[in-house]
Amino acid sequence: MNMRASNLIATLLAAAVMALPTALTAQNGSAPVVVSIATERLLAPVTAYPGTVISRNQARLAAEVEGRLEWVAEVGSAVRMGETVARLDDVLLEQTIRAEQAVVTREQARLVYQAAEVKRLAALVRRNSVPQSELDQAIANREMTEAEIAASEARVALTRERLARTELRAPFDGVVTERLLERGEWAESGAAIVRLVDTSLLEVQTWIPLNALKHVQVGSKLALSSNPSSAVEIGRAHV
Repeated sequence: MNMRASNLIATLLAAAVMALPTALTAQNGSAPVVVSIATERLLAPVTAYPGTVISRNQARLAAEVEGRLEWVAEVGSAVRMGETVARLDDVLLEQTIRAEQAVVTREQARLVYQAAEVKRLAALVRRNSVPQSELDQAIANREMTEAEIAASEARVALTRERLARTELRAPFDGVVTERLLERGEWAESGAAIVRLVDTSLLEVQTWIPLNALKHVQVGSKLALSSNPSSAVEIGRAHV
């Protein structure tokens, strides 16, 4: 028996059941008999399946440097991309930058002296007043100082970058849904501090039996309902 015949039989049985009370009433003489013409209709069964609303864009934001947490955004805070969601103590890094910058200044002063010394010895070598080895040693000292300055400047730049990373910033618009560390706690490098969820990009995940998959195609419209408001929305299936 095919589906079309099954639907027809179901429709005829439903019409007969509905007409039964009317026929019985007619036999008692209390009301006239009303006859309805049975029609064939396709019945579309509706089955509800539980689902979960999730964000397609969420992340556990972690510290990129270690330090004591000075501030963490409250749960429920809405932040824009680039805004701060947590801040670590930066006093030690600021003092480190001052110390490393002082080294750069000292080496630059030494370089000025050594450059002048190379120039003086070069003139003496041309007059055969000093041996070439003294000039070579002065040139080597100058080049080592130049290398030390470059290394010191690189350390300053690295510390400045670490200082900038004491502020944990949101990589996308979202809402802080969880604080994994609290103010005053020590955050190791790589330790998750907050969970950020993009509430503007949501999807619903549900699980249905395999025999129901044949009734769902890519792009099919699905009715969604939520409790307790039972608000109905229309979504599209992504099978």
